[in-house]
This record gives sequence, structure tokens and C-alpha cells, in this order.
Amino acid sequence: KCIKCVDELNLSAFESLLNDLQNEELKEQVERLSRPIRNKPIFIQRALLIQKLRDEFKLGWSNIGRLLKRNHSSIISAYKKAQTYGRSSS
Repeated sequence: KCIKCVDELNLSAFESLLNDLQNEELKEQVERLSRPIRNKPIFIQRALLIQKLRDEFKLGWSNIGRLLKRNHSSIISAYKKAQTYGRSSS
């Protein structure tokens, strides 16, 4: 399948997540972590949120990027870093 087709399949998951963003805590986290802050603690928190959105909510890279106002390649890079963080803390 093409990337666009796969991303369209994730559209319902994306819409479901947007509905879940009524949960104020999650909404606040997405808003806070979508700001253009590049310090290490924020980057780690953002990477872990990306991992959660990808693994638990099954969102596509582009959808996660839209939520966090980042390019999909930046999202993929942060996701790979989050996997590293998860291994080192286990």
C-alpha cells in the first residue's frame, strides 16, 4: 500500500484521538509539547508522547506530526530516540 493509503486508514484513529483530547490532561500535554522548545527534558517527553501515540493509538507519522506541529521525519527520529530511552530505563 502507498503511504497515503496507509495514512488514510489511520484517519479514524486520528479522529478518535482528537475526540479523546477532550481529556484535558492529554490535550494540555499535546499543546505543551507542540511548542518550539528544544531543551532535552522537553524533547524526551515529546519523544515518549510520540511513542505512545504511535504504539497505543496506532497513528501514522503525518497525523502525529500534525498534532505536534512537526515534520513526519522529525517524528520518526524522535520515535527512534524514545525506543532508546525505554531500553535504557528497563
